[in-house]
Amino acid sequence: MESLSREAVWKMQLKLTTDYAIRTMLYLAIKGGKTSSGEISEKMQIPQKFLLNILTDLRKAGLVQNFMGVNGGFSLAARPEEISLLQIIEITEGTTKINRCLEEDEYCSRFATVNCPVRKVYVTIQSEIEQMLGSITLASMMDRSPRQAAPAVEALPKENEAEPSAALPQKERAAAAAETGL
Repeated sequence: MESLSREAVWKMQLKLTTDYAIRTMLYLAIKGGKTSSGEISEKMQIPQKFLLNILTDLRKAGLVQNFMGVNGGFSLAARPEEISLLQIIEITEGTTKINRCLEEDEYCSRFATVNCPVRKVYVTIQSEIEQMLGSITLASMMDRSPRQAAPAVEALPKENEAEPSAALPQKERAAAAAETGL
């Protein structure tokens, strides 16, 4: 089967939660080590409460570790090359299946999943999607960034420097995001 067309992918859309989770995981990968939720929230411009819910889901799934106390924070629970986009997306989306008949129970209103020619096409498309998302790791995303990981972290504002605020106009926030590569 040919690769997925742009039109087919264009009509599918990930939740905002998933986008935030991917950006959070990439930020943790770039930073390396422990990072506070406050820092992640501020740098990624994700509301703190929303971020904490995402981090809780990622921790329960075993993708991040939580460290308690004054010097607490979050870090990846595995190396960046061991964490794929598929893993993150499956946690936040609930399902990655493109049609109900591909779920574990193989529900079909026509009771025809075994012989259905449409389902056979869906299975092929689903396989391509999962293979592609499974092959993209946090490490490969770091390699694809306009700069390598270390410069991207160095480009982040220091604690005593002025920071882009969520109150900034969209154009200025976009420029700040481009500066960090995330």
